[in-house]
Amino acid sequence: MKHLLLTTIAAVLLVGCAKNDIKLVNSGTNEWQQIQINGGGQQFKIDRLKGGESKEFRFKSKKEDGGLITGNLNGKAIKSAFGYFTPNLGNNMEIVLDDQGGIEIKNLP
Repeated sequence: MKHLLLTTIAAVLLVGCAKNDIKLVNSGTNEWQQIQINGGGQQFKIDRLKGGESKEFRFKSKKEDGGLITGNLNGKAIKSAFGYFTPNLGNNMEIVLDDQGGIEIKNLP
């Protein structure tokens, strides 16, 4: 019985440690500005992401909610919803920005 209790406690602790990985990639040549990523109760801000650059974020979710990315390209505000975050499950995704204002969300294994 003790062994089962210890195994259960260990499993709960490990599940609570799930991390989220988001890689943000500018696949174009134009600079994106004022980028903000929200998800899992976390918020990340990037002043600018030049063409060809990328940034990575690793975090634990603090709460359940959906993801949202907003940014400016050539003075135009663009946003897109993505994913869903919970404290006990991890996500691995790539967000690709392009020169036409497109935002592609890729869920990675």
